[in-house]
Amino acid sequence: MSKKNISRCTIDATEKDTSLFVRIQNSNTTQARQFDIQVYKKNAPTELLPVTPNSNDGSNLEPGATKVYSIDTSNASGKLIFEIIQYSGGSGIKVSKSSNRKYSLDIRLK
Repeated sequence: MSKKNISRCTIDATEKDTSLFVRIQNSNTTQARQFDIQVYKKNAPTELLPVTPNSNDGSNLEPGATKVYSIDTSNASGKLIFEIIQYSGGSGIKVSKSSNRKYSLDIRLK
């Protein structure tokens, strides 16, 4: 059975926000990382919000690469749950959250 790392955090989405941005970096310089992203309202966990580029079917991030994802929040406000699942290896996930930066979340896959 393969190792799987899961990290969740809350993001505040206001009515004026139509999208939030998440930057994901692969800090490993030798191995690619496979992961899924899911974003949903805190009070409705079965309704997934659209993420661009689509990452619900497994995204790959090459060694040392960085990718920016956009979350469509035009139909959502309040608390959102951001969940990232890293498959097959890696020593963890580091999540940094800030409202003062260009990205709502900054994630490093180790």
